Amino acid sequence: MEFGATRRACYVASVTQAIVNNLAPLLFVVFQTRYDVSLEMLGRLALLNFGTQVVAELVAIRVVDRVGFRRPMVLSHVLCAVGLGLLAVLPPALPSPYVGLCVAIVVYAVGGGVLEVVVSPVIEGLPTPHHGKAGAMALLHSFYCWGQLAVVVTSTLLLAAIGQGGWWALPLVWALVPLANAVAMARVALPDTVAEHERHPLGDLARSPVFLAALCLRVCAGAAEMTMSQGS
Repeated sequence: MEFGATRRACYVASVTQAIVNNLAPLLFVVFQTRYDVSLEMLGRLALLNFGTQVVAELVAIRVVDRVGFRRPMVLSHVLCAVGLGLLAVLPPALPSPYVGLCVAIVVYAVGGGVLEVVVSPVIEGLPTPHHGKAGAMALLHSFYCWGQLAVVVTSTLLLAAIGQGGWWALPLVWALVPLANAVAMARVALPDTVAEHERHPLGDLARSPVFLAALCLRVCAGAAEMTMSQGS
């Protein structure tokens, strides 16, 4: 079976993660000047994004093995697209623009958190020579970096061209990426989830010092990434 289209869709999924994590911070100055959002409130937006993704990841871990990869993949992309759309329309439409920002961020952060759980196992589960697994995973995560670069450069140029008054067009434009990839994920071939007898219960993992150390590093790395990308 040909999995080239699956790999490409997973690469776009990594780009989608970069979009939902890095687009709103590029608009923080706009939110601050147009909607009188304080620096503390902007910091809470970053916390809300990261915290929601962590919760979504914990829930998705328990669900994905039961339902397979496809439905979480498609749903996560739809949530990312809807959240970006809400980011464009809710702040100017609601009496409290900040509430609109929070709602939009929660929606697309859930999608981003689910993507964090499902994309890497899909690449890992594709038929690849064992010695090529590390390279395939590194290539996948490199697309997050390329996606972040594309979001920063493209959004900066578009915002300079249309002005701050047209900021709402940026989330709508970027929402097309997860929307199109949701269609792709509904069609591409996906591997099976891990068999029941090969799964490790969460309770056993929670008692593993190696897992706890890795989890701590993951949380700290994620928080550092969010702080640097959204606070600079």
